[in-house]
Amino acid sequence: MTQRKPASESETTTVIGSPMRITGKVSGQEDIRVEGAIEGSVHLEDADLHIEPGAVVQADVSARCVFVGGIVVGDLTASDRVILRETARCVGDISTPRLIVEPGAAVRGKISAEGVEPRARSTRAKAEVETPAEVAAPAKSAKTPRPPAKAQGNGGSAQTATSAKKPPERVSKPRTSKTKSKVRARVPARGKHRVARSTN
Repeated sequence: MTQRKPASESETTTVIGSPMRITGKVSGQEDIRVEGAIEGSVHLEDADLHIEPGAVVQADVSARCVFVGGIVVGDLTASDRVILRETARCVGDISTPRLIVEPGAAVRGKISAEGVEPRARSTRAKAEVETPAEVAAPAKSAKTPRPPAKAQGNGGSAQTATSAKKPPERVSKPRTSKTKSKVRARVPARGKHRVARSTN
């Protein structure tokens, strides 16, 4: 499944050609150069991984050095360094003591590195690093109710709803013999009125 470079170029580098696709776990103790595709996981002990432009690696990678020029979807862990070329596109977390980013490279994930070195072609060039938003968009604050309108000065009056109080209802007491006698005592007799009128 893998192709070896001729001894004149490199005797310890395994090459995965562009038409090849490997699915599963890839491990070893020698350098690997990927021109095709890998899906699974890559673990290299004291060896380097080279991902060429156009290659696609959908795997978590662990190696001594990782050189990325293609597309990587997964976490990168390097004991020495990670170098992102200008054509690199990485989606995943990067953990390494040293990170070198060339202008044009894009990263979407968390970066844990002791030192990040943007490698620029000129003094004005800057590395392009995209990091996802770790905090969600803040929730909309609840609308607070408006305070009641204050009384208007200079002749204005506040509109307040007041409940009208009903007058207390009179309760009629039942008449007794005592109350009847009191009423009769207050009303003068008709005969007395007539006598008074005749005398005047």
